[in-house]
Amino acid sequence: MFRLCLYPHAVAFARVIRAMSPRFFEEDLAVIRQLGITISQIEFHDEVKDYFYHVNSYGTFLRRVCRIRISGKRLIRFSNLFAPGVPPTTTQPA
Repeated sequence: MFRLCLYPHAVAFARVIRAMSPRFFEEDLAVIRQLGITISQIEFHDEVKDYFYHVNSYGTFLRRVCRIRISGKRLIRFSNLFAPGVPPTTTQPA
């Protein structure tokens, strides 16, 4: 899932960066794990928003400017595969 969610240009650098700094993608992997346990599209989208806030506020040059990280749009596309047609602003029936 991690590799599928990386920006296309980041895939080429991911192995090198992980070899030099094994913890560089730790935040991305934690977000993917957290998204895996969400129970609604609203919760999923809130987690993605939190991730982007953190990246844009505290991210390093490589993460913020060069976008060597996972893509939020790709994450959202994957969420739509598992719950197609469910708008992110509505709750799912219990």
